Amino acid sequence: MQSLRDTRPEDAEAIARLHVEIWRTTYRPFVPQAVYDRLDVPARVIQWQELLAPADDGRGTLLAEADGVLAAFSHYGPPGDPVFGDLGELKKLYVAEAFARRGLGRRLLLASVERLRDQGYPGIGVGVLTENLPARAFYEAQGGKLIASYVDPGPNWRSDNVVYAWHDFAAFGSLS
Repeated sequence: MQSLRDTRPEDAEAIARLHVEIWRTTYRPFVPQAVYDRLDVPARVIQWQELLAPADDGRGTLLAEADGVLAAFSHYGPPGDPVFGDLGELKKLYVAEAFARRGLGRRLLLASVERLRDQGYPGIGVGVLTENLPARAFYEAQGGKLIASYVDPGPNWRSDNVVYAWHDFAAFGSLS
């Protein structure tokens, strides 16, 4: 059984643990060793506590649970880089390897899209590490169009990224 829900502040530690687990497997081939060595749960807990603190800037985080455990999450909000223009931004979308290819990524993407649409954004964009070919294939399969590239300055390391966008929410069909 799968379910999606909005996060609560007390979810910070569970999200941080999953974030680190996924990050270690997904980004290991791409990040400098020093960055990989610094990655730890306590630092991510602090970041997630800040991200989950009540704010009225339009950001939000959704959790996907499957088989009774946290399996995936998404984080969305206003654009964080000028490359996104007036698009809402899908800032994070992570699915644990054990739950890949079960539709959780698509469900989180669609739910995030719906939230950004309801906030009045004309579309959505997502930045993806250029070398992350599985993520790029996922967004392309969801109809994302490659619109730009940019260098993300950090906070961990400078990385080359590409932007996929959907300029019309109708491209997602019925969101409900």
